[in-house]
Order: sequence, then structure tokens, then C-alpha cells
Amino acid sequence: MKVRSFIWKCLHNIVPLNVNLFQRKMPVYRMCPKCGNEPESVDHMLFHCEQAVRVWLLSAFRFRPEEMQIARFEEVWNNLGHVIKVNVDGAFDKAKGRGGVGVVLRDDKGEVLQMYSIPIHWAHSAEMVEALEFKLAVEEMQRCEGSAFVLEGDAQRVIRMLQQKNQCSANLEVIISDVLVLLRRFSACFF
Repeated sequence: MKVRSFIWKCLHNIVPLNVNLFQRKMPVYRMCPKCGNEPESVDHMLFHCEQAVRVWLLSAFRFRPEEMQIARFEEVWNNLGHVIKVNVDGAFDKAKGRGGVGVVLRDDKGEVLQMYSIPIHWAHSAEMVEALEFKLAVEEMQRCEGSAFVLEGDAQRVIRMLQQKNQCSANLEVIISDVLVLLRRFSACFF
């Protein structure tokens, strides 16, 4: 209930932040007490304050508001109803040099929108199969109506490559680069 109340207060701009208190003639300094760079508003507190950015980077979402071009809390909140969850997994047989990829897309109610599996006949490593599973999932995401996606998989090294954008093994560089280009088309994508 506390979270619901907080969200309602954010949407109605009645959180007791310095900007709101100052507008109500309270004797407060308008600037953010954490960073001092901007007035302390809902949007600053949640997305733009240096402290908030650090929290988002350390969270499981790895959400980067500055990259998503999101300026207002209402925009994020309004898009949450259209979140699509994408689960990916892959398998690799080193002896045969091939693998397979599975992808499941669900809407915000948990209903399956799409699911499929694809054999990969030319993989060089398990990491390559894992990178391909993300590429195929993002290509499928383009066909879905949704503005925000949560991509889930157990390929931690590939996820790190996607998040760091510059630390990629040479044999996966093209695949990771393709995924990053495709991800630019979405307003939000979390790993």
C-alpha cells in the first residue's frame, strides 16, 4: 500500500519535496539536498539526481533514464502498462558445434504472446548461442506492440556485454553490435 500511495503522490506532484514545499511558502532551499545541481522535483528525485542514477545502475533493471530520453515520471508510469517480458535461453553442443534458442514473450498480465525455438547449426560457442538468443528476441520484440521490455536470461556475460557496450569479445562483436542497434528503437528495455 505504501508503494501505491507513493506513486499516487508522484503522479499528483504532492510528494513533500523541496520544490513543492517552496511553492507552498515553506522556508526551504529548492535545490536537491543530495546533489545540489537541480531543484528537487519528482522527476529529478527519481531519474536525474546523481544518487538516483547510481541507484538505477546498481538495480537489477540497470535502467538508464538519460539513455531512454525519459524526462517525466508520468511518461514512465504510463508506459508500464505496456511492458512485455521476454524470456530467452539457449543450449550448445560443443561436440557437434550447434545449439538452439528458445524465446517466450508475455504481456503485463503474464499471457503468452509468442513463443518459439530455433536450431542454430553454425555456432562456435555457448556464448555465441547466448548472444544470438538475445538478437533473435530483440528482433521478435520489434513485431510486438509495446514500449518497454524486460529481457530475462541466464547469460550473464552476454548481458554484461550489452550493458557495458564496449567490453565485447571479438567473435561476438557483430552480434552484440546488432542487438544494441536494435535496442535503440525501444523507449525502455531492462535486463
